[in-house]
Amino acid sequence: MYKIVVFYFMLNKKVSSQVIDVKLRAEERKEKRIQERKQEILRVAMALYETMKLSDITMKDISQQISFSRASIYNYFPTKESIFLAFLTEEVRAWDKELRDVEESDMILSRHDFCRALADSLQHRQTMLRLLSFDWGGLKTESEETDLVRFYSHWDMALDSLRQCMKRFLPAVSKKKQDEFMACLTAYMYGLYPLSIISEKEKNAMDAAHFLYQPLSLFDAAYMGIDKFLPK
Repeated sequence: MYKIVVFYFMLNKKVSSQVIDVKLRAEERKEKRIQERKQEILRVAMALYETMKLSDITMKDISQQISFSRASIYNYFPTKESIFLAFLTEEVRAWDKELRDVEESDMILSRHDFCRALADSLQHRQTMLRLLSFDWGGLKTESEETDLVRFYSHWDMALDSLRQCMKRFLPAVSKKKQDEFMACLTAYMYGLYPLSIISEKEKNAMDAAHFLYQPLSLFDAAYMGIDKFLPK
């Protein structure tokens, strides 16, 4: 009798374990599908953003180009602003990773080299700068608070990575000066895109008005600001 009880106990334990494994695999597949669909929505939205203003893009525009049910787009993002905030957050994460890669590298950077490395990292984040320059007001107003918390968490991590870079490569710069530099740089970043990316329409208008301007690449504009704000 004892052996029978033990047998059934072990059998039930094995069956329960198999059931749990099946449920876990099902949850993993579901989560994978959710992430794949979110990434598809982000890719479609950003493809539209390359040729359109955010204010002109609608959820219908995005839903018409996804491979799954149009109505289900709202299961993943409630508004178009939440879509673009999610992409902006991913851009900030990519910037953070690039800064950490610099800090963890074997490089030895002078002040000039540091300015160039930071300018180069911003040059790679053109979409991030465009969203911050032209669309941040709408994004933070129309997005869910939880999404904003996620954005600010990653923004804070990126700034911390920048601080770690400064500690390593510019150890003479005090914490107060670091804070001042990052505050100035953050404000400058909001205007960096329109300073360097000038449309043909704007060029024609400035030429017609005989307005003198100096064309700057995104890298040159970023370097100019960084070099200005960074303590010597």
